[in-house]
Amino acid sequence: MHTMSGRRELAIVFALAVLGLALVGVVAFAPWYGSVSYGDIGPSVIETIPPALGGVQAALVR
Repeated sequence: MHTMSGRRELAIVFALAVLGLALVGVVAFAPWYGSVSYGDIGPSVIETIPPALGGVQAALVR
């Protein structure tokens, strides 16, 4: 096994870090598509229902 220079090792670590950040960016910002049926492909929308106000939140709203 050959030894590796510090510059080459740093370049490999930097390249892996850049590739990792690129992968995170693709996963975070790519539009995700889902379909209800095979012919209906479009952006999927997830609806959420906000939690009911209770306790401290209800007191702050008043």
